[in-house]
Amino acid sequence: MNSMNCSEFKSGVEEHSRRADASAPQGWPDASQVHPTDVLAELSVLLEEYAPSWYSERQRHRILAALRLPTEVLVEVCALLEDHSPTWYTDRQRGRTLGTLQALGLLQSEPSMESNDTKDRR
Repeated sequence: MNSMNCSEFKSGVEEHSRRADASAPQGWPDASQVHPTDVLAELSVLLEEYAPSWYSERQRHRILAALRLPTEVLVEVCALLEDHSPTWYTDRQRGRTLGTLQALGLLQSEPSMESNDTKDRR
């Protein structure tokens, strides 16, 4: 791969993404089952850990921005839905969304109504 330039690599990746790779080693997940964000996160950990000389600060910032983007967009969309409360935004969807934000540490869990009622009675 060292002899391959960046544009050749990119075109090879694009070509590979258009077809299934039946020659992939056994045990590797099917490409359709792997999310690109997961791959990017894994590769960014390697780059941070080994810090090759060709890994520039500009590239590092691009990767960090790309990893943050889905989370930032999720928070923004969730805030819009919470603010406007459309009737088609179901309790199930709301629960999954808020649960995901809590799991990511982006939202603190809300105290339950029962615990608030108990406090008020004291």
